[in-house]
Parts: sequence; structure tokens; C-alpha cells
Amino acid sequence: MFSLNDLRIASKCRKTPFVRKIVSKRRSVPMRKPYFKKSHKAWYVDLGGKPHRLGKDKEAAFQEYHRLMSGEMPATPQLTVCQLFDQFLNWTQRNRAPRTLDWYQAHLSSFAAYVGPKLRIGDVKPYHVDKWLDKCYPNSGENHRNGACRAIARAFNWAVKQKKISENPIKGMERPAYEPSEDFLSPEQWAELIALVKPEDPFHDYVSLLWETGARPQEARILAAKHFDRPGRRLVFERANSKGKKERRVIRLNPTALAIVERLALKYPDGPIFRNRRGEPWKPFALNNRFARLSKKLGYKVYPYMLRHGFCTRALVRGVDPLTVATLMGHKSAAMVMKVYSHLAQDDQYLEEKLRQATG
Repeated sequence: MFSLNDLRIASKCRKTPFVRKIVSKRRSVPMRKPYFKKSHKAWYVDLGGKPHRLGKDKEAAFQEYHRLMSGEMPATPQLTVCQLFDQFLNWTQRNRAPRTLDWYQAHLSSFAAYVGPKLRIGDVKPYHVDKWLDKCYPNSGENHRNGACRAIARAFNWAVKQKKISENPIKGMERPAYEPSEDFLSPEQWAELIALVKPEDPFHDYVSLLWETGARPQEARILAAKHFDRPGRRLVFERANSKGKKERRVIRLNPTALAIVERLALKYPDGPIFRNRRGEPWKPFALNNRFARLSKKLGYKVYPYMLRHGFCTRALVRGVDPLTVATLMGHKSAAMVMKVYSHLAQDDQYLEEKLRQATG
């Protein structure tokens, strides 16, 4: 499950015969207290006539020792990082969406490759994550680095809940600050952007749907003809493909969006309807590249979520109440939408107009 074929790590992460032996049966009670081996820079205890490694941290080593004294099975800090990640990804594959699995696998495989196949859970420290970020994510933004940290922490927290380990080894670690993406595209900027995309370009349909409906980029990318409710002039996604997976996501279509979906649903009755010039479904990487090239031409950064935020801002400026806007955008409450007011609070023209309305 833990695909590290390119790095040749998965094959090295199997348990040694000794580990298989001690996991398969209960151990005898240790004959003496833990002792520190300077040559290995780790704590050990004699178990069944053989030295058993407890780890480098003294406190954790004595906790493990007391568990062994009580006759319990060995604590899983003896697992390697790679072995634990393998178990977590197997669980994720059974219980989460494929794209969630892909996200975790990308970060976890990178971390496992960096620390190597022999690092045990009991020896993991926050500085391992810090050094990994510096080496493997040197040019990434803070949000991407924050996400990488969250992926590692999530795997360890899962192991704690499953009673595989007693504590997350990087608990309390300070992560890179997350900066919410609240930029939005103004109508003037939208006009500049769409002027750079030819009408016959399939990318034109994709960005137009985002602008006209406020759909999430991922929702538009996986949109298929089966989601199109023509009589209701709307798109209805299964719960499995809806954010939160508790309620079906519904996207209302205005005339422009309706015409786009009708045309593409007839052209592609099976699979995603937004496709590139070769007739293949858009990949996230390809879409990000298109926005990166547009950013260079425009002279300012644009990315998919700016179109969704632009929809929200336009609706608020035109007097649609926040709760209705939230419903149209697929939020459960207006809390997320209210953040957009931070943009409007800096718009002098908007505030002057609202002042005139307020004072009659």
C-alpha cells in the first residue's frame, strides 16, 4: 500500500526476524533495569537473555520498561516510521476518498524517504520534521509546508487513537503559519483574464463556470453529465464527492453556466465533462500551469479560488445577504462568507454607497 517503489524503501521496511518473534508472543519479564549503551546512544534492557532496545529518550525508555514489567505486549514505538505510515495509508484507502489518499501519500512518502527505513517511532523528534521541510520543501509556500506538517501529525495522531503508540512524537511542534487565501478577482480583472483565453479553448469553459457559479475548482474538475439536473437547472453531487460528505452539494446554474454544462454534457456523457484539447480530463497540475502562465501575462498572481472568491464578493456588493451567498457556495454557515467583508471594508466607493443607503 505504501508506494515507495521509486525510492526502494518499502522493501526495506519489513520487520526483522527478531521483531516478528517478539510481536508474535508475550515477552518474559526483564531481568534488570534499563541501561544506557554509549556505543548505540540508546537505552536497553535484557529480555530473555538478549538486549532489547528501548529508544534514545530516557523517559520514554522507562515507560516502555514498566510496560514490559507488567507483562504487556511491546509498545509500538518499536515500529519504524515507514511501517506505521504503511498501516495509516491502508486505513486511509479504506475510509477516505482517493484524492485524500493521494495527498497523504505524497507527503508521507517524502518524509519516509528522508528519515530512512530504520527510524523508529520512539526516536522521532520535531527536528526531524523541521530538517525535512528545509530539504524537501525549500521553495514551497508556508501553506504547503503547513499541510506537509499536518499530514505527518495526522498519521501519528491516528496511531494514538488506534492505541498503537502512547503519544504523538511531534505533539506541540510549531508548524509554519497558515495564511488563508482570501484574494478575489474583481470584474475588471476577470475581463482582463478571459480576454487572454480564446473562446474555443476548453480552458475557457472551465474558468467561466467557476466565475459564474462560485463552484470549488475541484467540483468543476470532476463534474460529470450524471451530476447535471437539467429540469432543476443545477448540479447535484453525491455525498462522497461533496465537501464534508454529509450532505449532497448543489450548484445552481445561471444561463451562461447552464449553456456550458448542457453543451459539454452532450459531448461527454461519461466521465468528467471539462477536458483539454486532447479530450482528456483536466489534471490539477495542468490547470495550475495554465493559471501560472496567465499570472505572468497579467502581471499579478491569479489562481482558481480567486474566481470563487470573486463570485462571493460580487454577490455581497449586489446586496445578496451572506446566508444566501453561503448556501450558493456550499457552506453550512455564513462564517466563511463574512471574511469577504474584510475586502469590502477597504473599498471606499462601496462604503460610500452603503453610507448613502444607511442615511437615506
